[in-house]
Amino acid sequence: MKISSGKFKNKNIATKIKGIKVEYTPTSLKTRQAIFNILMHNYMPESGLDDMVVADLCSGSGSLGLEALSRGAKHGVFVDIDNNQIKLARANAENLNITDQCTFICSDARRLRSSNHHCDIVFMDAPYKNNISAEILEALIGADWLAKSSIIIVECDKRVDLDVPPAFELLEQRLYGRVKVYFLMYKSKAV
Repeated sequence: MKISSGKFKNKNIATKIKGIKVEYTPTSLKTRQAIFNILMHNYMPESGLDDMVVADLCSGSGSLGLEALSRGAKHGVFVDIDNNQIKLARANAENLNITDQCTFICSDARRLRSSNHHCDIVFMDAPYKNNISAEILEALIGADWLAKSSIIIVECDKRVDLDVPPAFELLEQRLYGRVKVYFLMYKSKAV
């Protein structure tokens, strides 16, 4: 797998570490490119991702967060429940020599702790079989991870209708094969 654009364009992203078993389905290049095209053309200022903080939840290899860093984001927070996945994301960041721009957290994304990073963009690619995306959205609010008007991109199985909490506005949804992608904006905490 490769980074599709930015300063690390065409750099490899490892999807496994020799001798370590990791189980996840990485976001395809086509879907990743589509997500970033929509994000950049519809929801980003002229400066793009410059100086933004991004989070890659259920990160696996970290491909979405690393793609954002390649395109100018200043910091990436990578969260996964599986320590081997965190090792994989860290190894990919080390390969790009950007670990100083990254925070790696081994945690269940449904149980986030408060963070000093208020994220401008959040990528969520939770395991499809678990259908936990709505819980993770609530955790982002509860742990105060979101900047005002954050954009959240949620990948789900195409058969899943995401229950969007009231604090989020559904901007659009797209279908890519068996993947449904939701684009949400954080409005505020529900009253």
